[in-house]
Amino acid sequence: MTMYEQMDALYQKVLGEMEERIALRKAKGLMPALGYTSNLDMICQATAEDISRIIRDYLPEGITDPAQFTPPYAVLSLEDLALNLFYYTYHGYGSEVMLDNHHILPGMFPTTEAVGGSAAQATNALAAVGCEALLHYSDGSPAVRKWMEKDEIKLVTKEGTLTTPADYYETQEPEQHWILQFMRGAKVQGKHFSYEIPLSNRLIVSENVINRLVLLRQEYLDYVRDHAKNITSQLISGYNAIRDPENLKDRTATIAANMRAYHEANPNGVRYLEGGHIVGEGLNDIAMVELLPVTDLMATNEEEIAIVLEHQGIPYDINDIESLIAALRTFRARHGFRLGMLIHSKDYAIYVGDEVPGDIREGMIYGHAMAAARATYGVPADVSMVKEMLKLPLSPVGVAYAELIERKREEYPDVILVPSRLIERPKFTVGLGDTFLGGLQMCFGI
Repeated sequence: MTMYEQMDALYQKVLGEMEERIALRKAKGLMPALGYTSNLDMICQATAEDISRIIRDYLPEGITDPAQFTPPYAVLSLEDLALNLFYYTYHGYGSEVMLDNHHILPGMFPTTEAVGGSAAQATNALAAVGCEALLHYSDGSPAVRKWMEKDEIKLVTKEGTLTTPADYYETQEPEQHWILQFMRGAKVQGKHFSYEIPLSNRLIVSENVINRLVLLRQEYLDYVRDHAKNITSQLISGYNAIRDPENLKDRTATIAANMRAYHEANPNGVRYLEGGHIVGEGLNDIAMVELLPVTDLMATNEEEIAIVLEHQGIPYDINDIESLIAALRTFRARHGFRLGMLIHSKDYAIYVGDEVPGDIREGMIYGHAMAAARATYGVPADVSMVKEMLKLPLSPVGVAYAELIERKREEYPDVILVPSRLIERPKFTVGLGDTFLGGLQMCFGI
């Protein structure tokens, strides 16, 4: 069999047994615990012409090349927004920036609402396929809760019992994150230049009022500690919203203590760190001092790993998979992760490390297929929609990398790579990475 045929057969087998896997997890009372933030995503119906207009009207005079500037992380003005849109659409990169002037975006575009936050989106993706998950949320407003009223989503009450979003009540206003999607091949026309967007992606402009504090819910932390045997993995995410150094130090120290208690109670549980970099002077180092020592598996996307490796002074070539493997090995050895590192991209997912408690190939397939279905349908997909992704071709780039690694298996005994199902022009680009990480959690503990 060719590598393409082998990988396609593996997809067919894993997705064919998906309902059985989910039923087994439910019967055993197993679920991941996903923290720590939620919010209300405002999906902007912005066209390429809308983006072009903002760039034409507000980009500072004299700027015609993204190499001339670093995009501002804090969006205080329409000029800041134009700089970010120019930079990220020109490269096809995705990113998140902070909205520090709340009068800029409201009313600028028609919008639709959805749940946001890595933990919340991953939980929603799991619930859509019928898989139970425990969620630590930060925004429990009615506007957010209505998108998560599924029995498979579990919350912890103040009394330490489980409930569902439909039976949980908070009354605060939602935290809004504005999502500007852009599509591959769209033309952007500035005053003195034009270009074609190379990759479909999105820019997230976050209000960051509630989440900049990331108030940890003690009842959730206690539940995970006391029921650790039923928690197959713990997601660490959302901490990058914290802007105050003292708050960040306090929250990450609390998370680290909970992770140590969880590991002591369930040594096979996977402590899963999503991301690994915070924009802001000194903030990244504060967080990583606490979080890296309690991380079993660190996962990120191609764009984030480039920032992480640059920050660490570890060279690699993004177009050379063997260079990436060497860099991930170096990073892992430097920080001593118990298991390893995982990168997910539009073409493949790659894991470098030791054996995990579960078949990580299966997790990658769940993640790829669920993310592809989200990109295709624009909503968290059910099992039948996920299985429709078997009709899509495998990424040629991912298949070529899988072939290379298999040819050099003696050099790469610690490497697992699974190609994605290829979507040339996704209809939806929001929450795909979070959907992938949600699907991946299903492989742990079985």
